[in-house]
Amino acid sequence: MNTNLLPGVADSNSSKLINACEIFGLSQLITEPTRVTAHSQSLTDLCVSNTPDKIVRSGVMPLGISDHSLVYLIRKKHYTIPGCVKIISTRSVKNFNKEEFLTDVELIPWDAISLFSDPNEMWGFWKNQFLTCIHKHGPMKSKKIGSK
Repeated sequence: MNTNLLPGVADSNSSKLINACEIFGLSQLITEPTRVTAHSQSLTDLCVSNTPDKIVRSGVMPLGISDHSLVYLIRKKHYTIPGCVKIISTRSVKNFNKEEFLTDVELIPWDAISLFSDPNEMWGFWKNQFLTCIHKHGPMKSKKIGSK
């Protein structure tokens, strides 16, 4: 990506990359410089994940043969315990009514988005309004999976 994500060195490209990661629910796991020269430091080598909770450790290891350091991450190993029951959340669309949903979407005051000047606030407003409507017509439901 060739974008420096060191804190305090923000430019338009790094801001765009950070916003894209936020939109898609991605986390950048490396926090220290990955390229170090006599005159500068930058964080341009990234480890990006949509499931950071599955990462045990990540970091930077200087190699000595290059000004770029090695970036690494260690993923948790998954063990399945026999007889273990896992609870997951799913969206219930059993009683979903397309017409009622579309009517409710049309009733949302979308023009209120113009009250915001910051695109992040606009996105937050839009997402909140839409998800509220989604939750009304397709509520979240917990479900057990696994043996017995």
